[in-house]
Amino acid sequence: QQFHRSDGCGIADWELFLPMLGRSHWDGQQRVYQRDENEVSVKVGVGFTIELESNASTGYQWTAKVAPEGILAAAEHQYLDPATGLAGAAGVEQFRFTGLAAGTATVTLEYRRPWEPATTPPADSVTFTVTVSA
Repeated sequence: QQFHRSDGCGIADWELFLPMLGRSHWDGQQRVYQRDENEVSVKVGVGFTIELESNASTGYQWTAKVAPEGILAAAEHQYLDPATGLAGAAGVEQFRFTGLAAGTATVTLEYRRPWEPATTPPADSVTFTVTVSA
């Protein structure tokens, strides 16, 4: 069976099967995970991306903390403008990581304004458990 998101019926079919497929996808370079897929498995030397909705016009941005050190390497962090081009519309932030050594690490992402005191609770947070195998 093939699904196309080019018309209303195709979109409806896609939405019905999405829970079974998961939201992660291949971006041509590596697997991209969304906030509701917080269990990630990769091999040493393999990269992956975490992608979260973000709105730069609000001043909020995602920050990532990885623990323990030595299992994952943070590779790149970027903000992608919304496809609509509308002022104030949300885009996405992407965080790229690579597995360094076998083990389990957590990636905690917090959505906060960088100028606010560290004691200010984040507006949002999400944690991913990443298992790296040899």
